[in-house]
Amino acid sequence: REAADSAAALLAAHGCELERTFVSPLPPRCYQGGAAAGALDFDPAKRATIATLREMAAAAAKEAAADVLSPASEAEEGPEARYVKVSEDGTLPQFVPVRRNRVMNSLRRVGEPVRDEVTCRLWGQVSIDTDTCTSCRMCATFCPTGAITRFQDEDGAIGVDHRPYRCVQCRLCEDICMTGALSVSDAVSLDDFEHGRVHHIPMDPPAWTPNKPDSIFTKMNQVIGGEHNSFF
Repeated sequence: REAADSAAALLAAHGCELERTFVSPLPPRCYQGGAAAGALDFDPAKRATIATLREMAAAAAKEAAADVLSPASEAEEGPEARYVKVSEDGTLPQFVPVRRNRVMNSLRRVGEPVRDEVTCRLWGQVSIDTDTCTSCRMCATFCPTGAITRFQDEDGAIGVDHRPYRCVQCRLCEDICMTGALSVSDAVSLDDFEHGRVHHIPMDPPAWTPNKPDSIFTKMNQVIGGEHNSFF
């Protein structure tokens, strides 16, 4: 139902209406073509539905296993490292689900949007309270899709760039933010989404730098307000 509601919201934002009907149990066509169709003869019982879904899952697992266990070509290198490491820019590996790109491409073929924004579970809009933010930029480190990335200009200005069209509402950035300065909304600007807008969010330079000899002193001095410098 959530998937259908999201599809209806996206299409309505582009001037199209989606008629949807929910049936229970699954309609007969879901059982056609598999062994469960003949064995169950579309038994409307819940057990029959579970058996059919189990058969479908087993078939998918079999195909996935065949792909994984197939012999590697001579041109391929050895297996990848068991543990994924942080990349050179200090972020974890990133990916964007293929089906998300397919949805975006399909919406572009539907036509131009007729609304300013859409609310659905597929994309998210990030906002950051720069007054509360400590400029640690851990949100960019843990963002799995690259919806939040770091930037540092030649003049020393730092911050993050946010791409709503890459956000999948995993909310890892919300969880990792130590001060609660970041929030994710399910209401996304269609102009930002359709045209791949990038939000440039500048931040103040951090008040302390980790891994330096005085980093602990600097951080603690900031926490306690700097009233006891003579005791350190």
